[in-house]
Amino acid sequence: MDDKTRSKIKELEELAHVVESFRAKGKKVVHCHGVFDLLHIGHIRYFKQAREMGDVLVVTITPDKDVDKGPYRPAFSEDLRAEAIASLSSVDFVAVNKWRTAEETIRLLQPNVYVKGSDFKSVEADETGKLALEANVCREIGAEVAFTTDIVFSSTNLINRFFSSFPDEVREYLRLFEKRYSLDFVIKILEDMANLKILVIGDTILDDYHYCHTLGSSSKDPALAVQYDSRDLFAGGVLAVANHCANFTNSIRLFTVIGELDSHEDFIRSKLDPQIDPFFLIQDDAPTLIKRRFVEGYSMSKLFEVYIMDDSGLSDDKDAKLCDMLRKELPTSELVIVSDFGHGAISRNTIDTL
Repeated sequence: MDDKTRSKIKELEELAHVVESFRAKGKKVVHCHGVFDLLHIGHIRYFKQAREMGDVLVVTITPDKDVDKGPYRPAFSEDLRAEAIASLSSVDFVAVNKWRTAEETIRLLQPNVYVKGSDFKSVEADETGKLALEANVCREIGAEVAFTTDIVFSSTNLINRFFSSFPDEVREYLRLFEKRYSLDFVIKILEDMANLKILVIGDTILDDYHYCHTLGSSSKDPALAVQYDSRDLFAGGVLAVANHCANFTNSIRLFTVIGELDSHEDFIRSKLDPQIDPFFLIQDDAPTLIKRRFVEGYSMSKLFEVYIMDDSGLSDDKDAKLCDMLRKELPTSELVIVSDFGHGAISRNTIDTL
């Protein structure tokens, strides 16, 4: 990176002082904000038009940890994105944002004009609602919200088309899906799901990950020796399925089995989404199923697994109780999801009832 480009890149607090000094001189400060992952001609024209709206153009970029464009994004780190933007003659200063969104950034920098690209068209056209929040801050500080008018490209679309991390068959499926269904159609389906009554039934699994690093072979026995580092405990199995469903609907009934011994019920309840109404059937003299995995922390390779379980299933009377509850619940359920991991929660009688 050359010295001129490096001098344009500032820490956010430093940029605030720079902007303040320009405003004190009567200069009109213009602010652009975004991810800008894969800089393209649309961005270049956007910055050029924004620069023409004032005397100084400052650009802030979303930090890597807050980029929500999909898996393996950003394609370029925040340092590289900042360097690419700073190399443009139309841009005066660049900083990496401290926050997930731009509202606090706008308050800190106090620009005269806040500019968005032509893909937004208007505040009302932004379905995410983020621009409306930014516009509110602009009104609060007396800044103008402006829009550029030029060709529109999408970094996400370009990356997905030409730099996709998905296998060819997945890319082909997504291409066909895009041709067959419009975005509005998909969004309407997701919105309609909000009031769907869902019943989820299946095996509770606690995924217990123990991270360690290898020391080599034991000096006394032909066994692998490792040093313990840390641990993560996750609510898996049907619990994870129910939690995923809770992202789409407001009404979820959950039937599952936990053990009488070491039930971990408090932990399980703490990990369930508030939208979920759980009913736990207790398996007598059995533990709640735990899949304990020992993982080498650097490569994330699994070394071995230990299952703490009794997959004999519920007693006959409790299995009959589950089937009775299903008969009452099924007529009012609009969608039933069965997650059978083969650990005894779903019996032959349960399958027949379903």
